[in-house]
Amino acid sequence: MVELHRQGLKGYEIARELSVSAGLVSIRLKEARSTGADLTRYAAAGEEETPDVGGRATRR
Repeated sequence: MVELHRQGLKGYEIARELSVSAGLVSIRLKEARSTGADLTRYAAAGEEETPDVGGRATRR
């Protein structure tokens, strides 16, 4: 789930891919965050990450 998230899939897309509920994906990603897992998404080729107003990185 973490790897799919890092590849840029949304929670519902991960759920569909793994045949689980979106709620389970959300719970597992929250658990991963709480254990310190790196959930930073990969930048797609040709996209650079720029800081968002809220301090989060966005792709352009």
